[in-house]
Amino acid sequence: MTMDDVAKQLLREFSKLRAEVRDNGIVVEQMRDELRAVHEAVGGIQEQLADVPKRDEFDELRRDVKATMSTLRDASGQVAGHETRISALEAA
Repeated sequence: MTMDDVAKQLLREFSKLRAEVRDNGIVVEQMRDELRAVHEAVGGIQEQLADVPKRDEFDELRRDVKATMSTLRDASGQVAGHETRISALEAA
């Protein structure tokens, strides 16, 4: 659920609450308390979203992993070459 969906849902709920206040005479203080609770919940969601890694951070990590893998392949090839030369020298 996106933040826009949450905002739309909250607006619908707010409209329903306003209608109930008009139609049923619900105390305005209850509505304020409910809106305060919703505000706190949305604030908590925003804080959680702030901790979620962004797309560019994943892209950077992907580039780093590819570079590391390339370096390891090169090093592995060099080690294999050294082993072949060492074996040839030992046989001589």
